[in-house]
Amino acid sequence: MLGFIVLAIALGIAFYLNNFNRAVIPKHLTDYAAFAEDDLIPEDIATELMDMMKDFAVFQSNVDQSKAQGFKPTYEHVGEAQDILPDDIGKHYILTGGLDGVKEKVNDGIDRVSSFGRYTFISDIDKFPSVKNLFTSEKFQSAAKRVCPKNDSYLDTFQFNYIMQVPGQTVAMHLDSPYFWGASRFNFPQWLLVAMVFSNLFQDKFVDQIQVVGYLHKWKEVAKSDGGEFVYYLNSGDIGAVSPAYRSGTFVDGSKVLHAAKIYRPHVKAPHMPKDQDCALRYLGDEQWVVKCDDTIVGNYTTNDLRISIVYRARCFDNEEEARRYNDFQNNPDNIMKLENILETFKQDLVANKGRSRESVDAMKPIDLAFTIMDTYIRYPLPPKELAFFPWNYCAVPLLYPWTAPLFDIFC
Repeated sequence: MLGFIVLAIALGIAFYLNNFNRAVIPKHLTDYAAFAEDDLIPEDIATELMDMMKDFAVFQSNVDQSKAQGFKPTYEHVGEAQDILPDDIGKHYILTGGLDGVKEKVNDGIDRVSSFGRYTFISDIDKFPSVKNLFTSEKFQSAAKRVCPKNDSYLDTFQFNYIMQVPGQTVAMHLDSPYFWGASRFNFPQWLLVAMVFSNLFQDKFVDQIQVVGYLHKWKEVAKSDGGEFVYYLNSGDIGAVSPAYRSGTFVDGSKVLHAAKIYRPHVKAPHMPKDQDCALRYLGDEQWVVKCDDTIVGNYTTNDLRISIVYRARCFDNEEEARRYNDFQNNPDNIMKLENILETFKQDLVANKGRSRESVDAMKPIDLAFTIMDTYIRYPLPPKELAFFPWNYCAVPLLYPWTAPLFDIFC
């Protein structure tokens, strides 16, 4: 009898896990253009971009956004800056195991998403002739404009960056940093901006944009077992995947299309990078790279070991005049949204539409309000059942309940 009960419970759990909806994406974040272009980057420009990358030489771990981006926002947090869980992207990856549904300890998961980057915010693109030649080419421009809304086809280029993964690393499910009239990554933490997009409460101030990811690694062929595909959600049921072929590119508005990458060489363990150390990917010359944390080398690689992409981002406006007006608007501190007004908008919606009482939201500590906003509005998809039957990373349980660590150490 007991065996029958256990079997029935197991079958019930299996039925539930196989049938419940793992991706409930808000309607306003679905059915946008996303596509790939082969041979996007001419061979000579690809070579020049690789040479420029080697000249940059040092690529900070993206765990420390302020170092990788070279700036700190006006508000780095809203009071939630405590070492409990990472932001929305890291939290989702650690608790679910990401797109691949990996079951691993927290530190191993953090190492997987600690890819490397160098961000350049363009004030004068003429300083980077190879980048300018690519971004202004007719093929590049015409493809990019297919992503922008019909009436907003003027591209206000504002950023390019290199993103690099060593074997064992990935890009977690995320939205790119959004821009609003009166709010950007220069003013507010990115999780809050993403929550503003998910909530649809600030849509009247939202600025459309285009992201192009071009691939520079000279792999002779892309083996399916190596992973590394660019993956995006068209809606709650349709997932697109693009192989990261040399000189190809993907086009999408990453600030409203959920996207990620599958783990690059998933059979390899990413190097461990202690959070309290300065970790970076460094070029030594002669196609040799190291991951170095403070004075310790934790990984050795060649250029061919790396998954290398260059990312272009531009805002979509009606014309050059509107783009200039936006930039002037953002440069005036009086036009930037007030943090308390943003939080008040969320509080009002929590009360009006999410079943919270005014008294309860007003009584929340800043950290509780931050996590309430994250958990209520930011809903990244769980791993698809084709990749992970069980969609949660049970090896992360000790993060929430430390007393369980000895149990999970047995099989994690």
